[in-house]
Amino acid sequence: MKAIILCNVGTPQSPSPHDVQTYLREFLCDKYVISIPQPFRSLLVNKIIIPRRLVQSTERYRQLTTLYSGKMPLRKYMNDLVEAMQKQTAEWDVFGYLQYGGEQPEELVRRLKSKNRYTEIVLLPLFPHKTYSTYLSASHQLFRRLRRMLSSEIQLRVTLPYFKHPQFIRLLQERLATSVDNHPSDLYVASFHSIPIKHQRMGRKRGFNYREQCLETATLMFSQLDHTIKRRVYFQSALDQAHWIGPFLELEFSNWVREGFKRVTIACPGFAFDCLETVLDIGTTLREEFLKQGGEELTLIPALNGDPDFAQFLLNFVEE
Repeated sequence: MKAIILCNVGTPQSPSPHDVQTYLREFLCDKYVISIPQPFRSLLVNKIIIPRRLVQSTERYRQLTTLYSGKMPLRKYMNDLVEAMQKQTAEWDVFGYLQYGGEQPEELVRRLKSKNRYTEIVLLPLFPHKTYSTYLSASHQLFRRLRRMLSSEIQLRVTLPYFKHPQFIRLLQERLATSVDNHPSDLYVASFHSIPIKHQRMGRKRGFNYREQCLETATLMFSQLDHTIKRRVYFQSALDQAHWIGPFLELEFSNWVREGFKRVTIACPGFAFDCLETVLDIGTTLREEFLKQGGEELTLIPALNGDPDFAQFLLNFVEE
């Protein structure tokens, strides 16, 4: 029997200050997320970042859960995707794993051992693009831990990023086409999560270029649009705009109305699941600001989430 483990960095268990603080501490102390040596990383996180950001982050997660009947959307959509994939296969057992704010690797191993005796386990990071703080964090650390805890007879492998896979691109194009039909806009935007310039440089030294991957995804997604339709690519959610890659969505959107773009559609192809950075930051906060500035409509295209077609793509992708 074979197993697939869908990997994601994670989300707090709840919007309580305790759970948000636990999540932030675990996430930000990851060497792949903040790439400075210990003990300086822990001091920075526990003495500076968390004290400054905890109240704001807790409130943001509280607002997010009010949109989802008290649930964390990332956790909800992970469960939906696991269920959708399991319905479509009898050859694989499908598991979801949230690295931070979720279970420990030991709990995942117990689940694996209680379900079946596996000959092959595939880790599938739910990040189309390769970068340190997402793909590498969600896959490499879990791989090393599972390798120590599981039998050496089990074949353990990690899938590659899927940012330009034809089937993935087709799913993005279908969602974009539906939005074009239902909400014709003056401007179509692809927004990706920004990363530190330091991580961009580190990635290039290791042979991968996050920025170029994002631009390729956007180009392929937009390729079926009429050539007269305006389209742009931005990066969002930077913690430090002086040292993160841009151009930044949160700054540039204020120019749209002056440029004649009053109806805007935004897709976030780097997010497998809708979450804080899409539903709240773009779908609520950015939309409100855009309308205040004279915009008429801002449409956020939903992420692929637990869509059965996305589930089928991932199953096909694992078997390639």
